[in-house]
Amino acid sequence: MKITQSSKEFKKGERGIARVRMMDGNKVQITMLESGNSFNITKDDLPEYFPWRAGKEIKCAVTLDGETNAVVYANPVTGDYKVKFRNIGKEDEVPAPVTRQGAKGAFQAFDVFVTITEGAWKGACGVRFLNPALFKKDEETGNLWIDGYGKALDDLKEFLDVTGLSDLDIPYSENPLPEIQAKAWELGKEFMASFLDGKVQSLSDYFDLEEEAPKTEPAANGLLED
Repeated sequence: MKITQSSKEFKKGERGIARVRMMDGNKVQITMLESGNSFNITKDDLPEYFPWRAGKEIKCAVTLDGETNAVVYANPVTGDYKVKFRNIGKEDEVPAPVTRQGAKGAFQAFDVFVTITEGAWKGACGVRFLNPALFKKDEETGNLWIDGYGKALDDLKEFLDVTGLSDLDIPYSENPLPEIQAKAWELGKEFMASFLDGKVQSLSDYFDLEEEAPKTEPAANGLLED
């Protein structure tokens, strides 16, 4: 028997950087920094992964439900976090480039979501916007070829490097995103995401500082050498 759970659609409300005040009695006050608008909700209106600390106030990035003002998404404003690839585009749809409108007209993009895997924000996600126009076909091999320049190339290469995808040969197709998503899931690498102003600004390889630190060997008399 096929059993599925459909994603709940919601009307997006305000989003941006906010001050979230967690008061006693599970009351929550959200103040959007750009508009100054305040919303009163409860702890139940926050995502399960939200770093609840009664009596504290934190600054974070939020997306509110347009009807209930519940926090649909939240993530840290700034900092470096250990993450894992989550998905491309909407979770319940086959990954594909989307068309957006910018200052210079329409452009193609695809959204890569990552999930924070440890710390107070474990479970929160961030998104990286990448450019599918750099996908080309290598006529010699028939595989996917990445070709471009500038920031668009740097950002895409960064994602492919940290997930391990740059080491693989992926067959070219008009839409290689489903294959890219499947391979990223298969590799399952963890890496670092740097947040700034509530958005993922860059991705980098994860290094365990404790494992990388050189170990000091004890001297013969049992005392550490200088």
